[in-house]
Amino acid sequence: MNLKKMFTVALCGCLVLSSCGGDEAHPQVVISETTLVSYPQALIPATGEVVLPEVAIIADAVFEGATTLKTLKAPKLAKIGARAFKGATALVSVELASETLPETAAGAFEGTPANKNLIVPASYATTYRQWAEAHGFATINGLALTEYDPKITYDANGVLTKYPDEFIVDGVVSLPEAVTEVPASFFYNKNIVKVEGTNVIKIGSQVFQNCVNLTTVHLPKLSGEIPAQAFAQCSKLTEVTIGEEVTGALNDAFADTPRDKKLIISSTTFDREKHEKWAVEHGFKTLNGTAIELDIPEPLPAGFQNNERTITLAPQIPLNMTELVIPKYYQVLGNNCFKTNNSGGSYLRVLSGKGIKRIEDSALEGQTNIHTLNFPNLEYVGDNGVYTPSSLKRVDFPLCTEIGASSFEAGSQSELTEIILPSLKKWGRKAFQSHKKIARVRLGATPPELKASKYALPHSTTSPKPVLEVPAGSKAAYENWNGRTYFGEIVEYTPTAQ
Repeated sequence: MNLKKMFTVALCGCLVLSSCGGDEAHPQVVISETTLVSYPQALIPATGEVVLPEVAIIADAVFEGATTLKTLKAPKLAKIGARAFKGATALVSVELASETLPETAAGAFEGTPANKNLIVPASYATTYRQWAEAHGFATINGLALTEYDPKITYDANGVLTKYPDEFIVDGVVSLPEAVTEVPASFFYNKNIVKVEGTNVIKIGSQVFQNCVNLTTVHLPKLSGEIPAQAFAQCSKLTEVTIGEEVTGALNDAFADTPRDKKLIISSTTFDREKHEKWAVEHGFKTLNGTAIELDIPEPLPAGFQNNERTITLAPQIPLNMTELVIPKYYQVLGNNCFKTNNSGGSYLRVLSGKGIKRIEDSALEGQTNIHTLNFPNLEYVGDNGVYTPSSLKRVDFPLCTEIGASSFEAGSQSELTEIILPSLKKWGRKAFQSHKKIARVRLGATPPELKASKYALPHSTTSPKPVLEVPAGSKAAYENWNGRTYFGEIVEYTPTAQ
């Protein structure tokens, strides 16, 4: 042994330095740097308490057979050698303070009492749980070891405080019924596949962010606004169940998640329109099993104004804009919306909108260059709705049930040759006045309501008059219709064919 690196101490309640020499008649405590090499039983204080404030290592068999040792305090202890406490039959308390578990040889505490208590900082107690059991301790900080078993915990208000990874079985997080809130970032970046929380009503921001394997979320009582980045970067998310009291979601709540997710509202009487509005913005494809609009759109062109789903104003259309596609989310062209700034006509030639259901009064009045209107879901055209459509070649709205007065009335020019309105129920006065090239008109089985007027229907100053196409079996009804005089031959068609 290198005597220059050795020193001895005698402990009588405190450490006292002494010479390194010694014999059996003069037992000594020997510490080499931070390793306790020897601690004779004769030097153990009468209280049975040994304090080792700087010792990091207890060498093999140091306290073997030390039957008067009752308490050990070693806050920096990092390693315990073989048989270190073997046969220390009075040892009932060990106090440690290191955050890291001490490396401990098997059998180091062999023959010590089964009722030993381990004392550690409260925040480390769970960390020491398995170590304490392995070395024969009965309690930690006076509590049974079972108190430190991994467990899901929550406070008196139902706020989740701990969810050990041991409880994430096969990627499933199953929250206890008493949990009503999951705090911000709680499961951030966790490897989870599914979340079940039957009574959760509130979640914090980033709570499931970057859970890249998360596919299913079931929080049927969730309410309020889904917070920032709650599900951001959940790149496999496919189904989300929430409560009807959810009011919406912040813009980045579902950032970088799939654009074909399923949204389920846990109610049969929920406000579909309310939830559809925000769901479509966050990439949900279906709402309670029914398809919803995914393409809420790219923004409208600069200068367009809207109120919810109604376009209220179109700016002056630029010269280079000959075609405009209105995003599917928008359903109504409001009163005068294109007329206001384009009363002399614009350069638009093609106008489309799969979501458009209504053209209100004078909405497209004066758009003389438009030759194609593609509104497959259109249901209504108001008075003067498409007044003076000089270039329009075809009116084909299979779902339209009503057109207002002068809705398609011509000006000095007209290119209109076909009218397809198989669902029409009300035909406004002068709806197609002054068109002279109409050759074909297709209507439904029941003649539409028509206010008597000389100019109510298509008419031509030249022969022949337009052919009237009606569904098979309805020709007789049209022979007695008050608009019959404006048409030439009546031809029946099969409704499934166009």
